[in-house]
Order: sequence, then C-alpha cells, then structure tokens
Amino acid sequence: MRIKVLFFGATAAETGTRELSWDAEEGMMSIDLKNAIFAEYPTLGSKDRQNALHMSVNREYASGDEILSEGDEVALFTAVSGG
Repeated sequence: MRIKVLFFGATAAETGTRELSWDAEEGMMSIDLKNAIFAEYPTLGSKDRQNALHMSVNREYASGDEILSEGDEVALFTAVSGG
C-alpha cells in the first residue's frame, strides 16, 4: 500500500525532499514506518534526534500505535512553537 510521507523544516533539509510516496506493508503501524524512515535516513534516526521528532497521521498527532491504511498521510517534523 502507498503512504504519503511529508517532511517539514529540518527533516525536509535532511532528507532532501518535502514529500515522498512510501510502499508500506498492510497492517503497518506508524512507529514501524517511522523506524523504516530512520533506517533510510540515518541522520533523522540518530539517538539525539529521535525524541525531538514528532509524527502525525492524517494531520493528527500520532502516538505510534496507529495502523496505517492505503493513502494515509504521515508527517515527520520538529517541535513547533509560536505565539
């Protein structure tokens, strides 16, 4: 199944892209996809960065236990602040 993966800010700079299409296995959880992305882009998955990155699935903050479906949109991004 195909998942749209979006990168924002520093994650886009490190991957060299803002968006890609990911071929995911049926029943894959969002944490599994995050780990697969870390394996593909090791600088994102470094111990220093792992806890600093956030993930959303279909524009909702993700805990990691979401089961992904065809056409889902997953985003990886650094902490957001503002006022």
